[in-house]
Amino acid sequence: MTVPLCRQRLFTGAAWSAARRDGAGRAPYGIRLEERLKRGLADEFRVIASADLDFLQKLDCVVRDNAHPELPAVGIQITARAHDREKMMAVLATLRRTRAVSRAMYLVIEAELRDGIFPALALLIREIARMDREAMAVVCLRQGAKGLMLETAGLFDLATGGRVETIH
Repeated sequence: MTVPLCRQRLFTGAAWSAARRDGAGRAPYGIRLEERLKRGLADEFRVIASADLDFLQKLDCVVRDNAHPELPAVGIQITARAHDREKMMAVLATLRRTRAVSRAMYLVIEAELRDGIFPALALLIREIARMDREAMAVVCLRQGAKGLMLETAGLFDLATGGRVETIH
């Protein structure tokens, strides 16, 4: 089942975020990462987030490129659990079953999300949107010897679920 993007709420940060906070008023680490990512991408992308996307489609948000509206939307699942293959495979299975988006990024965060990384993330999201196949890219953000690094760790075809070698 595909949930049309026009029926999703735009991320505003108010009611949706407030509902996800703990009793002390502080959001869990993973939720704070999601919110930081959405704010960081909001200048270049229309960021769409909702409870349906999160719980039914296993996507934290869907982004549409403001500068290139002809490109397909890219679904994003963000996680701080670097070695959680079970979660990654569950997201892949859900995307294959629901066809919520034709392009997706499973983003593993192993470093602090700083402002300087968002231009590189925007370029990567555009590359994923331009792929000639329906696929989910697994991307890791980690601290390297020379600063933050984005690495494509894998690419999975949404039609077959199999691993593929290249983006194009």
